[in-house]
Amino acid sequence: MPVALSDARRLKDLPQFVIPDKGFEAFAAQAWIEFNVRRPELRDVRVRQAIAHALDKNFMVRAIWLGFGTVATGPISTALKQFYSKDVKTYAFNIEQANKLLDDAGYKRGANGIRFKITHDPLPIAEFYFRTGEYFKQALQKIGIDVELRTQDYATWIKRIYTDNDFDSQNATSYNLPDPSMGVKRYFWSKNIAKGVPFSNGSGYSNPAVDALLESAQVENDAAKRVEQFASFQRIVTEELPQITIADIQWFQLESRRVRGAANGPYGMHGNLAGVSFA
Repeated sequence: MPVALSDARRLKDLPQFVIPDKGFEAFAAQAWIEFNVRRPELRDVRVRQAIAHALDKNFMVRAIWLGFGTVATGPISTALKQFYSKDVKTYAFNIEQANKLLDDAGYKRGANGIRFKITHDPLPIAEFYFRTGEYFKQALQKIGIDVELRTQDYATWIKRIYTDNDFDSQNATSYNLPDPSMGVKRYFWSKNIAKGVPFSNGSGYSNPAVDALLESAQVENDAAKRVEQFASFQRIVTEELPQITIADIQWFQLESRRVRGAANGPYGMHGNLAGVSFA
């Protein structure tokens, strides 16, 4: 993002600036929270589902992303209309259901009201990542999970998540890119659990059925079959939740009204700018 989200809303109202409502379609950005499913508590899908019920995504889109996005339902963005499926398990904001799932999983509250403790590492490059972490901590406190927020520089974060796997949960954003085989597969394919590779399968998630769907979709020539393969993939991972996808993000650029043509392509300012002119 070129400016803080709060500044973008203010600057957009000035007569000399504009934020185009198009220009980044090829990125299909998403914000999410990822779990390290190697951890004992987080290995239990009921715990991950309980956490999903404890998060108010509508609030997060309004208060953290300031409306620059919409609530997401799964790992494929609505921007990828051909592959997106709404036929997935969703998790309404429901504290009572969250507490029940944790009780059923055997994690009772202690005398201090705490069930267990986890760490959380926001991507340390922008304020909306830190705000997400702060909200995550507050939300989980209501269901008896104590969250330790950790901050570090970017290089340390990358090493901690993708080399050392020394985390319980983290939040970041990613690009789906024009096809799920390009931008989505990397987070869920077990053969991409690759130490030292940033933005790979850091969660340690492994499901042979998911692997088979992702591998088949990458080489399938029948467009209709690919759509169904990715629909099946979305159904499985929204049930198992190695990631909780929060929002489909409207990545944007802030322009002077003198600029013409910068948002014409699907890559926005990341394109070749061949059609840009100035008034």
